[in-house]
Amino acid sequence: MKLTKETFKKFREDLFVELNELIEQKNADYTAGSSVFANFEICEEIGIDRLHGLTIRFLDKVQRLKSYVKNGKLEVGDEGVEDVFKDFIGYSFLALGMLHEDQSIVGTRINHQKEKEEAEKRFRAEYFENPMMLEIKRQAAKNWNDRHAALLAAREKLAVRYTRDGISNTIADALNQMLGDVNEKNPFST
Repeated sequence: MKLTKETFKKFREDLFVELNELIEQKNADYTAGSSVFANFEICEEIGIDRLHGLTIRFLDKVQRLKSYVKNGKLEVGDEGVEDVFKDFIGYSFLALGMLHEDQSIVGTRINHQKEKEEAEKRFRAEYFENPMMLEIKRQAAKNWNDRHAALLAAREKLAVRYTRDGISNTIADALNQMLGDVNEKNPFST
């Protein structure tokens, strides 16, 4: 029988009633009356997210469908290819339910992320504006400046000596490389 828009609509409505009943029955069997996702949440006990666990089971159904396409039949006699597609729909409902539940949790996660960011800002302000830390930073900057000034003075002495003694520019260049970049910025300055 060829489906028209009206008969296809009726077919979908009837199928969803059937699938809704089937999902309720299977949910009761698989979850023993606890969380509607209990049989997937058990995956979390071994470090697998429940949605990932559901996806693995969904992929098992894909494998069954691939077997049907390849062999033209399924070996389990009491389940046909229609059952595989019904399972796809059932798993899709479950996945969408998990995502819906997670969306309500996402708001909580966002709030936790904001709290974490605010705590980090408070820590940075207390840590970097702390008088003791400011003194340590000031002392490190002074030490860096003193070291840098000593390197510059040593370079000048060497340049004068090597120019006076007629040593080649290649050696002077090598010394410059060894002493470092005189234009290097003090990482401790503000």
